Amino acid sequence: MQTHDFQNKIQNILYGEKGHGLSVFCCVKKGGIISLKRFNVQDDFRGEINDLIANSISMQFLNDDVAYDYVDNISDNDNVLYLIEITKQYNPFGFLTANSTVNEDFTENDRDGLLGFAFRFSIDSNIMWAYQHVYPVSVSKQSKGLYAVIGGKSIFNKIDSKKVFFIGNRIDVVIIENTICPIKIKFLEQNFHFEVFIRSEAQKTVEIIEATKLIKNVDKFNAFMTKEKLTNAKKLLKIKKSPILSIPIEIITKRLSEIPRYSNIKIQDGQIVVKTEKDIVNILKMLSDDFLRSELSLKEYDSPSKKILPDV
Repeated sequence: MQTHDFQNKIQNILYGEKGHGLSVFCCVKKGGIISLKRFNVQDDFRGEINDLIANSISMQFLNDDVAYDYVDNISDNDNVLYLIEITKQYNPFGFLTANSTVNEDFTENDRDGLLGFAFRFSIDSNIMWAYQHVYPVSVSKQSKGLYAVIGGKSIFNKIDSKKVFFIGNRIDVVIIENTICPIKIKFLEQNFHFEVFIRSEAQKTVEIIEATKLIKNVDKFNAFMTKEKLTNAKKLLKIKKSPILSIPIEIITKRLSEIPRYSNIKIQDGQIVVKTEKDIVNILKMLSDDFLRSELSLKEYDSPSKKILPDV
């Protein structure tokens, strides 16, 4: 999904002329499986939840200062919201599709398995999910104090803290159609195995490179991307759609031999040769087209986070 389309869909669902409906679910995790259960609330309370979450989404996803980008550029580590397309290998919120068949209510017995709240905003066939993770402190399980509420005749009654739930003024992830957008990538890494997505997409990049026959011993990339930290795998995502990969090999190798800046890239028998990890880093810079020459200053720059500009 295009970044502007994502924002427009949020805007239209939340603030369309027809208004929207809201359903609230609890995400319960038991035995490693996440399922939905209805979070039944009174209508007036539902209205307050609607306003709270809708306002949170507006502040976090529709604010004029918010910038979006595609997850392929995640290695840039910019302060943006990254859009992630669901794949066969990675669909962490697939459990939401079962919402239409949910017939169980959330009860006290489900308390220990509560993972988060899922808010379903809908208008006609347009649906947006907003997910809010529940942390231990949010449900007051660790509190050693006592809770009280003032009732009739100004008499205080004790509240069982195990029956207290907190819905915060925040959203961790918005899901629209096949697009996931977390507030922080780290949230998915810590709670929804985002490394599966990164490594599977990095593997696809290696397969694309291998298909071009540009690099002689592409198997070296496999060891590069499977290191424990995701830094290397993220770098591979950035070049998955590199326009350089669509240029005929003979043209690439000829140009590389003519550009002093790329003298550190080894070419033998019409192919690029990889011997060390440093060779891979140099190749990634080349495929990212990182080096730029300013027409104004005539200086060269290393600019990994550049964006392709339209013709003037």
